[in-house]
Amino acid sequence: MSHVNSYEFGVAVGSAVPVKELPHLMAWRKANPDKANFGVPATGSLPHFFGLMVGDAAKVRAEVVGYRGSAPLLNDLLGGQVPVACLWHLLRLTRCCPSMRHARVPRGRPGMPPCPPSPTTPR
Repeated sequence: MSHVNSYEFGVAVGSAVPVKELPHLMAWRKANPDKANFGVPATGSLPHFFGLMVGDAAKVRAEVVGYRGSAPLLNDLLGGQVPVACLWHLLRLTRCCPSMRHARVPRGRPGMPPCPPSPTTPR
């Protein structure tokens, strides 16, 4: 048996959810089961299963909202239509969406370095 691959996963939280850390998010999901859905970039993707595993570990049931890619998911997250998103490579998104709150979930090895500065449009 050998290690073949590893992935970085992250949980992004919209501005309407008053949490900053993963344990607080799990407590919020338990207290608000009707709002505890989370978005994933694709149904059946690794973030989908990661979100379900996190919920199972915390004994929190949540509805999965599948999207057709990360861009529509981020639009709905920032617009408040979905409260939580499970994504991969979340640290690379902090440069383009600095107002988005996020929590990196440690999974073994140290996290990826942020991407180098890239050109953006003025805000």
